[in-house]
Parts: sequence; structure tokens; C-alpha cells
Amino acid sequence: MSLGKMRRYMPEEKQGLIYYACRNYRNLPRETQEKIQSLCEEVCWPDKYNSKALLAYLITDNSKKVSIDYYISVSQLNRLRGKFFRQVAHNGGQLGFIIKSG
Repeated sequence: MSLGKMRRYMPEEKQGLIYYACRNYRNLPRETQEKIQSLCEEVCWPDKYNSKALLAYLITDNSKKVSIDYYISVSQLNRLRGKFFRQVAHNGGQLGFIIKSG
């Protein structure tokens, strides 16, 4: 999913902010990491295993490796990532934790 594909949900600049915050996951404060994990769980509920796959995909952007490691299709990963971005767009407060931590 390119950053421009979610334009109707949020501006491309905010998409980039979320994307790069996730890619820098390991450098974020623990509190922010936990919020991203929690949002992944919320998006994938009730399937906790898929939430781990989504988190791995968000922080590495390597769909093929994550697909193999977690036994999930690339198309499902892309759907979950889209849902994650829409959830962040829907919950304005969720976007705040990324903006404040950066």
C-alpha cells in the first residue's frame, strides 16, 4: 500500500508520520510502543496471532517475510495495515501519541 492510497482517510503527510513512526518502533519510548501494540490488537481482535503479524509488518515493511513467518497472506497483511491506518485516522487521539513521541 502506497502512502497515497489512504488519502480519503487522512492527508499523505499524516500517513507518512504514522508509517515512519512504526518503522522507527524500536527507537520509540516504551509507552508509545505499547500503544502501537494495543492498536494492532484492537485492529486484529480477536486474533492475537494476526496482531503480532501486523506489528511485524508495520515495523519491517517486509510483507513476504512476515507472510511466511506468521502463515498469513500478503493480501491479508495489506488489509490489516489499511485497517490500522483507518483506525488511527478514526481515533484522533491515537494519532496524537505518534505525533507527540516524534
